[in-house]
Amino acid sequence: MACPSQDCKKAILFLKAVNGLGAEFKSWLIYPKGAGRPFAPQEVPQHLADDFNEACLVFADSPKASAALSRRCLQALLRENGYTQHDLAKAIQAVLDAKQLWI
Repeated sequence: MACPSQDCKKAILFLKAVNGLGAEFKSWLIYPKGAGRPFAPQEVPQHLADDFNEACLVFADSPKASAALSRRCLQALLRENGYTQHDLAKAIQAVLDAKQLWI
């Protein structure tokens, strides 16, 4: 297929699986890679946006890789805001405990 945009017209490639009779039963978009959600806004620091955007892109191929990148992004965000616990669960709990003080 070709991109329907007048400005683009680049190739769109699908990988299709067929059964023994030649009937398609599954299809994957392999190019261009797309994310199921919007990329990080411009206001997000570049190093966090890079991890977030990559987590979005790899989710369909590897949910575990996406989770690892998401965790890295969250941990970096917490550390930059003063939550330096080595255990992510403890850092999250510290945020929740601090939030309780403001309610």
